[in-house]
Amino acid sequence: MKKILPPPLSSMMAKRLLGVMFAVVLSIFSTKAQDLVYDGITPAPGSEISSFDFELKFDFSKIIEANGNAEYGVGWVGLHNDKLPSQEKSVTLYEGSQEDGIVIGRLCTSNYNGKTAGFEATDIVKLNFEGAVPKPGVKYTMVITNQFKVYTVVKGSSAISNSTFDCFKTPITYEFIGGQASTETVSITDCSLSTGQSLEGIDNVTISFSVPVAINSNEKLVIKEGDNVVASSTSALVSEDGMSVTYTFDNVILYSKHNYSVVLPANAVYSASDDTMGNQQFTVSIDGSSFQYFAFVSSSPEQDSTSIFSSIEASFELPDGLTIYKQEGVQCDLSAKLYVNSVSEENLIGKLDGVGNGNGLTWTNKFALEPSSTYIVFVPKGQFPPFITSENKYNYELRNSEVNIILHTPSIEDSGIPKIEFQAPVLGVYNANGDNVTLNNGDKVSEITSIDILLKDLRYSYNGEYLSAMTTEPGLIEIYDITDGSPVLVNTYKLLSQQYETTTYYYTVRRAYVRSLFYEGRKYRLVIPAGTVTCAKKPLQNFAGNEEYTVEFEGATPTTVELISCSLEENAEVSELPIVTWNFKGQFVKNPDVDANLITPAGGGWHPTYVTVNNSGETIVQAFFYRENGSPITLRKGEKYTVWLPEGLIYNAGDPSIKNEEMRINITGVEKTPEVVAPEFVKVTAEVNGIATVEQHAVKGEKATITIAPTEDWIVESVEGASLSGENTYTTPELTDDTIVKAKLAYDGAWAVEVTTGVWEIAEDNISIARDGQLI
Repeated sequence: MKKILPPPLSSMMAKRLLGVMFAVVLSIFSTKAQDLVYDGITPAPGSEISSFDFELKFDFSKIIEANGNAEYGVGWVGLHNDKLPSQEKSVTLYEGSQEDGIVIGRLCTSNYNGKTAGFEATDIVKLNFEGAVPKPGVKYTMVITNQFKVYTVVKGSSAISNSTFDCFKTPITYEFIGGQASTETVSITDCSLSTGQSLEGIDNVTISFSVPVAINSNEKLVIKEGDNVVASSTSALVSEDGMSVTYTFDNVILYSKHNYSVVLPANAVYSASDDTMGNQQFTVSIDGSSFQYFAFVSSSPEQDSTSIFSSIEASFELPDGLTIYKQEGVQCDLSAKLYVNSVSEENLIGKLDGVGNGNGLTWTNKFALEPSSTYIVFVPKGQFPPFITSENKYNYELRNSEVNIILHTPSIEDSGIPKIEFQAPVLGVYNANGDNVTLNNGDKVSEITSIDILLKDLRYSYNGEYLSAMTTEPGLIEIYDITDGSPVLVNTYKLLSQQYETTTYYYTVRRAYVRSLFYEGRKYRLVIPAGTVTCAKKPLQNFAGNEEYTVEFEGATPTTVELISCSLEENAEVSELPIVTWNFKGQFVKNPDVDANLITPAGGGWHPTYVTVNNSGETIVQAFFYRENGSPITLRKGEKYTVWLPEGLIYNAGDPSIKNEEMRINITGVEKTPEVVAPEFVKVTAEVNGIATVEQHAVKGEKATITIAPTEDWIVESVEGASLSGENTYTTPELTDDTIVKAKLAYDGAWAVEVTTGVWEIAEDNISIARDGQLI
């Protein structure tokens, strides 16, 4: 609470004395039937204290009974206005009586959730009149007229209904009498606990003092929840230098959502050199964070068992009326983490989503499992609370115990999982109605455009269930030339999925576009690598993948390299020679040591030549005949030239003896026809005073010049779109688009005014006023 101190306080502070007060309750109050119960003030009426520090205690038990467990706190509404004394909502302290006393201090600032930052969950309202000290023998009066309500600490929450304790309508009044207090005490300088700290439990607490101390064996350090003592220290040990005391507790558990205070009573210790000097009461408020735990009982698959698990079920021992459930819109984490070999960050596979059902949880495994491995399904202690079905809310004081399920996977041999198997590959596009040509061992093949791969029986089945199959990355099949015994890779080909259907189900055909020739006298091997296709169900993927599948066949295409086309004809007349292109049937690679040549009357010269393979399986050879400056070579009129493609510039990767023959194309140079390019024009508009305009066309990319020559007595005041470049001459920037140049002229001569007066009869016609040069 913010306090407002009136002027008389400053003069009193100069005369402040230490004292204690005797309190007497002057008024008896009553409340309506509200759930917020007021438990009284500390110090209790009739006790003696040495400061104006008070605590108002409230009881939340009815609030909790009516609204359930939550983080509740007491808020209050305050108001002070000298002109509206009847609206006063404050805690006011008087020296003397309320009627004729002096105001010591007034606490009147509102404090409730949504208004005050840092609103706390507590059932205690602390009142502190800083800077004021009671005088011995002087009477003081405290009047409380606030309205107190209960809020939760959830941001923006409203007050709990039926939770008002109204001192505005029924004020509370206390009287105190100051008395003499000891002028010397043992001060507390440090504590191992701090206010607001969250703890699961307390084993010991160390408190440090300003002087060496001795222990009062009649007083103990206590832990309280409200007014109830939860635990008392079992022993106290003074440090060697006497400056601190360590209090030991017998494993005290502090439960979540509960607020506690650790209290060292007054005079629990005293100065080692003066047993009349003790400590004042010391209190630290802390929060509990421990839970009661319900036990993990069993799992399916069982602990330490071997299986390829697609889901894991866990059972817990829950009290009656509780279940495991994820309520929509409420934070409750039912997931588990899957680890391999050990519970560590580097061995984390991922998170398993969980679904609650009664006293159990089911996690679905969405990860592929490795054969002969150990996995751990792990949930840390305290991750989720159970759900109270009858009350439609969670029991946050009860949490799960740790779940640590160890599971093993079998070897591939022991798993019993069937492997993916294939039919003989189909050459070309698969026809579901029959008439398919398959590739079998020993077949002779001239060319393969595409290959279709089908599963045996079209679909994959396990335990009587048909499961989807999938192509794994990179999903390539391979063809090797094995003529000489050592396989030489011809190429790899990507498998693409094509969906087919019968009258009752769908199935997948995997197609690779090969587009390659296979030459007579050569032997080849088609390979589908192991694991290229497997079961789509994640846990089975590393068990069901196909074993390596191979088919060996012979080529039947003649070993000559067939030219399909050339961009340059024999005896062609050419003025310049930029690029010449040859198309060959089949897929070949380039000999890096060979390029195309242009033989001229002055001699020959090699030129960069590039080789690519298009989607039709053709090899494209391109020779670039350019000068060093990047321009095409120009041929002299009447001169003879030869474009030469050397033998072996391209060859078969599996058999280098299959290569192109030498090719020579004779051509004649002719004169190059000049190319005339018409310029592109843009429009330039000159505008004078927004009235007169002149248009002309200018070449795009060039500048335009405009002459503006005013008559006598007129000057050019400004020009927009062009700049002065000479006398009466203006030039635009380089023109990129249509442009408007705007000129503004101003009159610079003498003015003459003609005034005519008189009366005219005007016919019933429209009358207009216009400007004509210098006349209106």
